[in-house]
Amino acid sequence: MDVAVYLRISQDRTGLHAGVQRQQEDCLALADQLGFTDPQVFIDNDVSAFDGGRRPGYDALVARIRAGVSRVIVWHVDRLYRQPRELEDLIALVDSAWSSFRPLFLSGER
Repeated sequence: MDVAVYLRISQDRTGLHAGVQRQQEDCLALADQLGFTDPQVFIDNDVSAFDGGRRPGYDALVARIRAGVSRVIVWHVDRLYRQPRELEDLIALVDSAWSSFRPLFLSGER
């Protein structure tokens, strides 16, 4: 099964990637618990989703969904999208391409 992990933090004031590292630890732990090995990880560090700007990691994730990723693990749904239009586009993509697609969200805080 093709699985991806998407990580995003809007502001990384220190430049140390601490926020996405925490997300990655949690998401990879969930992948391991679910028996998913070696998920591809997509990262947008210090990139806001609110203003509608480009997110290279997200764009690469969408391309992988088009290519067949059936599961995406995200720390929280607000890491994946912020604009309703992005959600609508993601739903349309999944509906048109992959009936077996399932997002997996961690919703707790560390």
